[in-house]
Amino acid sequence: MITPLAELGAYFSLSGYFFLERKQTQLETLLHTVPRDRLLLETDAPDMALPEHQQHPFNNPKNLTTIYSRVAEALDEPIDQLAQQLAQNFRRLFSAT
Repeated sequence: MITPLAELGAYFSLSGYFFLERKQTQLETLLHTVPRDRLLLETDAPDMALPEHQQHPFNNPKNLTTIYSRVAEALDEPIDQLAQQLAQNFRRLFSAT
């Protein structure tokens, strides 16, 4: 459903939840299906902590740097380039300047 929704203008935001081992195939599919100009990333704080932080009761917005780093690695893309694209996506979606 990603392609038709993207054609209608939808954006897709992924959280660290997709780094759970059982979600790896889904993560790979999402990262290679979601148009780069429609991708956003989030921590989903305070819920759904990153796999390595699941022993903590709450997620933390500081985990966003880990999520950016892992997505850049999965896409085989420099983190600075990914961050620039995501900032453009955010501004476009929310009309920020």
